[in-house]
Amino acid sequence: MPSRDQQRLPLPAVLSPAQRDFHRELRRLIDVAGLTTRALESATSSSAPGPGEPVFYSKSRWGRWVNGQSHPPRKAIRILAEKLADDEIKAGHLLELWDAAFAPEPLAKAGEPVVPASQEGRDSPVAGQLAQLVAAECAAELNDPVLQGWQPLALSWQRGAGPADPGASGQVPSGDAADVAALARFVSDGGRLVVLGAGGAGKSTLAVLLMDDLLGRRRPGDPVPVLVPASTLAPGEMVKGWLERTLADRYPPLRDTSAYGPGAIGDLVARHGVLPVIDGLDDLAPEPRGQLLGALSRAFGPRQPLILTCRCREYHEAIEAAGTVFPGAAVIKLRAVAAEDAASFLERGTAGPRAQSLRQVVAAVRAEPSGPLARALSSPLMVALVRACYTGAGEVDTALTGPDLTEAAVESRLLDGLIGASFGARATSEQARPAQPWSARDADRWLTFLARHLARWRSYDLDWRRLRYAVPAFADPLRRACLGAALAFVLAGTLSGLGRGLLYGATQGLLYGLGHGLDAALIVGAIYLLAPLPYPPRPGPAKVS
Repeated sequence: MPSRDQQRLPLPAVLSPAQRDFHRELRRLIDVAGLTTRALESATSSSAPGPGEPVFYSKSRWGRWVNGQSHPPRKAIRILAEKLADDEIKAGHLLELWDAAFAPEPLAKAGEPVVPASQEGRDSPVAGQLAQLVAAECAAELNDPVLQGWQPLALSWQRGAGPADPGASGQVPSGDAADVAALARFVSDGGRLVVLGAGGAGKSTLAVLLMDDLLGRRRPGDPVPVLVPASTLAPGEMVKGWLERTLADRYPPLRDTSAYGPGAIGDLVARHGVLPVIDGLDDLAPEPRGQLLGALSRAFGPRQPLILTCRCREYHEAIEAAGTVFPGAAVIKLRAVAAEDAASFLERGTAGPRAQSLRQVVAAVRAEPSGPLARALSSPLMVALVRACYTGAGEVDTALTGPDLTEAAVESRLLDGLIGASFGARATSEQARPAQPWSARDADRWLTFLARHLARWRSYDLDWRRLRYAVPAFADPLRRACLGAALAFVLAGTLSGLGRGLLYGATQGLLYGLGHGLDAALIVGAIYLLAPLPYPPRPGPAKVS
């Protein structure tokens, strides 16, 4: 609660949404730290913070800033964030909110686009290193049977298949994966692209193809495209902080402060040196989807290019929840794979007995273009699984053809063979060869265990901190109490009994150990049952800042 010397007034109605978000978060952090305006004056003022730069932020000025009557200088907020960090209160995102609310836009001449500070024709060392790491990542991802060969499976799209910004919807053409250059040019010129499609339609694949093309045409100073799964967004996490954490976790070389200096990743994100490719908006709960769209607009402004992938229905729901279209975004929808395209791809490049087996599947697809087999093979994922999972003669036609076969049965059989095909594949290089290769049977058992754990949490994101709750002994309070009591009995009894036995004999040690072990077991068991320990909360939607 605000103190007596820190009277809170309603925020002025003239504040923009971004400014209102800043002042609300400023108030919240001040309340968490328990700071009065006099304490703020003392914490942020100094006679010599740098050579010849004394600053003084009086309590009356802090009172006006807290009430939104004027906005504070960025230096004052930076000093406050550092003081709060010393008290283990995370406040670095306050600078992001200040930038979104008060940072002046760079001026440009009439008719010229605004050039971000990171696009001045030169690369920072961290940006160059990031571009190399992402390029290697894209090359590994595109080493896929669907995309390889002299005539790969075509991924085509149509434009204007969802709610889009009218000013951007006409700037992207329809096309296919053989030529993504037009889409890449649209994004590199500052556009936002939303890729819609059903599950397995190739949204992530098209996103990686766009990243590869953007890296190929990238000039020094241009933003680096980075794939960011939407499911990794933590509850309440700021968008720019989310990007910084993703870069630090996925690309450890960027954390080398001796090479790039402290805060290099944060500076790269703040200077718009990263082009976010947010994959799988539909992986979030319904409420945070619309919140994330609004948070992206507030964090980056209308000039930041980005790519977003989502399923169709979930994106429509997110737009309805947000109440407005995603500003500056053009929308495309991936088409289903035509039966003839799937058949041509399956019979292309095969020979011997396997080719004879595939011909029967191809014949069945062409005989019934709208039948269950053709419908199941209308997604690139399922077409790829046919070639990846079935390599022997007679396997394909036996598994995928039959008079009573349904679309769901075809998909189920193909997905059943995915683990065996993945763990049976040979490494493409010595670097990719695992130190200890696992068998497909063990992998199937372990992945099934993890899948059931995620299903209970209604989540697509494997959070290692929650993995302990997948073990029944850690999920139920009574079981945890029994396990803790048993461990306490063994440890306390053994240590106490040994110490007593060495001094007074074995009989005394045994009795002493049993008594102290029982006391420790009762105490630990009672703590687990009665104390408010952090048992796993019920999963639910999380808000996005």
